[in-house]
Amino acid sequence: MKRSTLSHSLLNIILVFVESAMTLLLRLDPELRKAAYPLAKQNTVVCLRLYLPHVEVFATFSYKGVLLDASLPMDRTEPDVIINAYSIQVINALTTHDVETTEKLQMRGEVAQVQLVKQFIMQMGVGGVIQGLIKKIKGNSKTKPTDAEKQEKTDNYKENLKLIYRSNL
Repeated sequence: MKRSTLSHSLLNIILVFVESAMTLLLRLDPELRKAAYPLAKQNTVVCLRLYLPHVEVFATFSYKGVLLDASLPMDRTEPDVIINAYSIQVINALTTHDVETTEKLQMRGEVAQVQLVKQFIMQMGVGGVIQGLIKKIKGNSKTKPTDAEKQEKTDNYKENLKLIYRSNL
């Protein structure tokens, strides 16, 4: 088996795993879905040109999820957004919510689409996914009332009791 065929096969296997993980994240994290929706609406194609190792990956956003492939989709002549970065930079941007890390990625394309891609990358941070899972498991519990809210509620309750007492006299 040729070395290039072997590396291409390995890349495809990795892309399938990453694509599956992204699909799962999109299902579990409503905020990530909100960030992906405008990109899917426009069928945005993002080209990731990664260095060390040198790999070119295309991400196509659609309503079914994010399709990752080693080649540009047949119906497209060029991607909407191109990201040039070292692999470690992309991994850091995807695993954190850090604006500065995302801003360090060199992105080219229409300004609006680049902003949407940046928002998606920042929302995809692992911390946000973990928070989303915790909320989903715990449920949307109410926040604890402040002392002022407790006092206001107690005062309203006392006022209602006084009105009820007066009406019974």
